[in-house]
Amino acid sequence: SDIHGTFTNLGSDALLDLFYYAHELGHSLGSGHTYDDYVPVVDTCGSLCTLEEGLKSDPVGLPLDHSATIMSYCNFCTGGLNNIAFTYGGLWDGNSPRSDIGHWMNHPDIAGVGTVSVEPRRVSHTIWNILSEKGQECVKPPFQELQGCNDSSDCNDNNMCTIDTCSPNDGVCVISQTLGNCCGNGICEQGEVSASCSDCGPYIIKPSKPCQDCHALDGFILEVGMNENAGQAITLTSLSLQHKEPQQLRSSVEVFVARTFHSGQATKLIPSLWQGVTTATVPGSEGMMEINFSSPITIDTAGKLELYIAASEELLQFGVGAYSIANDHGVHLHSSRAVSGRFGTALESFSLHCEVKYVVEEVSSFLPLYIDEFRNERLSALLDDTNTLEAIIGTLENAASEVQLESTSVTTMMVEPTSHVWNDEVSAAMMYMSIMSCSAIAAAFLVLLSVMW
Repeated sequence: SDIHGTFTNLGSDALLDLFYYAHELGHSLGSGHTYDDYVPVVDTCGSLCTLEEGLKSDPVGLPLDHSATIMSYCNFCTGGLNNIAFTYGGLWDGNSPRSDIGHWMNHPDIAGVGTVSVEPRRVSHTIWNILSEKGQECVKPPFQELQGCNDSSDCNDNNMCTIDTCSPNDGVCVISQTLGNCCGNGICEQGEVSASCSDCGPYIIKPSKPCQDCHALDGFILEVGMNENAGQAITLTSLSLQHKEPQQLRSSVEVFVARTFHSGQATKLIPSLWQGVTTATVPGSEGMMEINFSSPITIDTAGKLELYIAASEELLQFGVGAYSIANDHGVHLHSSRAVSGRFGTALESFSLHCEVKYVVEEVSSFLPLYIDEFRNERLSALLDDTNTLEAIIGTLENAASEVQLESTSVTTMMVEPTSHVWNDEVSAAMMYMSIMSCSAIAAAFLVLLSVMW
């Protein structure tokens, strides 16, 4: 905020109110407490100073004025609120990338860094990382300040997707309407993906903070999904991983997608339950590598999938403890399982430092179906089930009679073989349709699909 100054003539009650407000605001911005949400902890005040009388004690170095961050509990220790510096703990040094903790410094207002507070810059860095996930640029009000006006011709927020008017009551510019079918209105609409409209992304979901004291292993399972209230499907376009410097000449990373959800829940992974998506060569120096998906991976509303990342050596950097995060699009990312060895044993409570990039999808113009030998057994079981088959046939025939098509030519279905959206009943319906050579049944299938999808 670049706001600096000192408090003068404020009573202790007013100062305590300001502290509580700033502390709770820090939670809303994504930070936990400094004594239990960071590894290693920033301070131990919450663990030592909140115990019952006779058991509590002060951390080494306290009391000390301005030695702890706003997100600490050091106000409960000897010294009270005087222990708190009114800062979250860090400052960005102006160098890029801003996501790198190395480009943040401990705030100079914090005394006793290394004794009472250990690397307090991590708090501000965490808050910035969480806020940066909300979009590709900071949210700006349409009018930088309340703009006075005499009539609507005085108002223009330079956004062609809004209609700006002069409020007759207040004499200030306001947005009276946001237009549809307009790139810039914040909604991904028909035709905007192909037009590369920023309303559709790309967006990034990632853990709120990178691993501290990272370890390295050769395999991890990630879960990516959409909640039931998500408005539109998403398509994953790339995955970025933090890695150490490879020791092999041409180290590589492979990405697999589970053929069925829960393929990654077994203690030992079974290769036949996973399908390869892409392979990438690891750069020669430590850092982040981005792996682009040449064949996009689509996740529908309320859908989820598992990705298995397998490296040719132990270089994928991770931290201890699982994480689950979600964003405003209804996308969630969960990491809790490491895998030791190629398709080896799964280990719980470890989290991969990664970033998943995606775009918001429009209504698809094709049927993203994928058929392979693994699913044929399930399809055969469905088709052998008389009740299931009769129900599907009945639905198709009823819809066909409503459509009343006269042509008997076979409709060609456009199938995207590398999208990983799947539904067993839809699969069975499509197999039956391929047997019935009439376009009425094909059209009926489309009607059925529109209801089930």
